[in-house]
Amino acid sequence: MGQQSMREDLNVAAPKVATEQSDILGRICADQKDVVFMMAASNHPTKRPDLNEFVQIAPRNLSAKTISFYCISAPPSESIVLLLGKLEGDPIYVSAVVTSCTEGFWERKRRYLVGCDLTRRI
Repeated sequence: MGQQSMREDLNVAAPKVATEQSDILGRICADQKDVVFMMAASNHPTKRPDLNEFVQIAPRNLSAKTISFYCISAPPSESIVLLLGKLEGDPIYVSAVVTSCTEGFWERKRRYLVGCDLTRRI
């Protein structure tokens, strides 16, 4: 599968320049250029979900063992898989366990702030 078709399959829009009117997810993702941050439910601890199962997230904080991010919907399960990196390269897949999920309104839009412990690279 070519690099362009992979991006089209995921329906990932090219990053846009953020404006004052854009929401927090847009501004964070615009700063990341071609880097993609996505999550999907984990049905198996060592298998990667299909690319069409992933949804875009906006990272807030990343350390060696934890990550927090904003997303437009709550995580589908306690066990998730994160896709981090460039689709054109070799993105990193990491399994994680959701430790917190706070629903709130950021810039008048419903968002979820999710915290996770990273468990292993898959």
